[in-house]
Amino acid sequence: MPENLLAVIRGKDVEIKRLQDWVNDLHSGMYINCVYCGHRYGPADDVPSTMSQVLYDHIAVCPKHPLFEARAEIERLRAAMFDVLNLCGDSMYGGKSWANTELAEKFQKQMTSLLRRGREHSKRVRAANAAHAAAKEREAQADG
Repeated sequence: MPENLLAVIRGKDVEIKRLQDWVNDLHSGMYINCVYCGHRYGPADDVPSTMSQVLYDHIAVCPKHPLFEARAEIERLRAAMFDVLNLCGDSMYGGKSWANTELAEKFQKQMTSLLRRGREHSKRVRAANAAHAAAKEREAQADG
């Protein structure tokens, strides 16, 4: 069974590569736009990678794109996680009790704030996605 599974996975990898190449070929002669900020890349632009990769790279730095904000939130959570790990390490190895420390209270407030902002951000992303889908539907109806 594992050999069959590996063969299936290898076959899927080949198919994924073929489809990615196909999409890259399709994008190579097109303009690619960021739907959030309007930045435009075109076939005349001298880019060292595929247009899909250019758009992907743009999304990472576009402050209007929801994923930009999500990545920033992930980094804030990662920093908070390291604070907790350091705090726990101090507690376990330094003989300190962190349950009543100022740092523990600060962490609890940060986590509560991050969770609240995460929920709010999720609502905004869902609303933006719904608005984008509605606009695409209106565009398709107008074209059809």
